[in-house]
Amino acid sequence: MIVVIDCHMTSSAKYADILLPDCTASEQMDFALDASCGNMSYVIFADQAIKPRFECKTIYEMTTELAKRMGVEQRFTEGRTQEEWLRHLYEQSRKAIPALPPFDEFRKQGIFKQLDPQGHHVAYKAFREDPAANPLTTPSGKIEIYSAQLAEIAATWELKRRGCYRPAADLQPWV
Repeated sequence: MIVVIDCHMTSSAKYADILLPDCTASEQMDFALDASCGNMSYVIFADQAIKPRFECKTIYEMTTELAKRMGVEQRFTEGRTQEEWLRHLYEQSRKAIPALPPFDEFRKQGIFKQLDPQGHHVAYKAFREDPAANPLTTPSGKIEIYSAQLAEIAATWELKRRGCYRPAADLQPWV
């Protein structure tokens, strides 16, 4: 059985046996962060702008309800609501990043930025400085735009037959 929780008809949602509507980013409180590259990391506070439409539930609400029906709600939630989990996780982050403002202050300002104290991150720095001494783990040791190894896999790989899944979009002409 394939279960998908999403707010868009994605490729995987088309093959779902059960498709549950997720709330959009505008319908729930969350954080958005980008600290994977560059020399400035930041966190954006995404506050709830509107109430969830129709009967939409957040993933947290759905999974909490499942845990309740399975008799493990307290173990799953640890007694916290979705907002309480956000606050708890934020406080854990503040221990690692003391410059983070208190939760309510962060919520009000909407964004927190911090320069990387180690400077600008360069991906594959050692390889870029000396490719011969620091080869990559590709067959050529270099960045590969075309991979003969992947082309061979794509040409010869077969999907094992385990059943037939028809995209939901094929069954629902209105989607």
